[in-house]
Amino acid sequence: MSSDDLKERIRQIALPLVNAHGLVLWGLELVSSQRPLVRLYIDCHKTQAEDKVHDEEARVAADLEQCEAISRDLGLALDVENIFSGPWQLEVSTPGLSRSFFALEQMVDYLGDIIEARLFSPLPSGTRGRRTWRGKLTEVTESSFFLEPVAITEDDQVQMLAEPVVCIPWTSVRKVNRVALFPRTPKPGKKSVRKNA
Repeated sequence: MSSDDLKERIRQIALPLVNAHGLVLWGLELVSSQRPLVRLYIDCHKTQAEDKVHDEEARVAADLEQCEAISRDLGLALDVENIFSGPWQLEVSTPGLSRSFFALEQMVDYLGDIIEARLFSPLPSGTRGRRTWRGKLTEVTESSFFLEPVAITEDDQVQMLAEPVVCIPWTSVRKVNRVALFPRTPKPGKKSVRKNA
């Protein structure tokens, strides 16, 4: 069984178990090694409060008990189905603030957020051979997404770059994730001091 076929089989087993807990199967990774590792990412259904994409406190995530319950249920199910012939590992967690995206449609709710995309190979001419792009997500279509390039400072401040918006086809993506930023704010009473020239 190919790696893709194995992932699809695991997904078919995991999906009803995750749904039974009232959760969403966000993504699945299969790390091949001497001891295969299955990483399952689960999330809550989108709520009205989560419509405010930039309000981190409004977002609801699956909790530790739910992750443990799904890990237990899925572990038993994979053993019963005899998916792996030898030892294997299972990790169940939430996607987190720096969530990876496993499908284009998942990105729609994150328009305006800063995204990092790592590509299999550089985009066609005009992109200076870059394989990694960071930018503000401005649009998502059926086959690609658009980033307005940015730089991020050491204190997590976003600086827009004087570069054109880049269109990234989904088929070019090796990994894409949201960039969680925690800008440092000055302490009350402290002001930056400019020295006169």
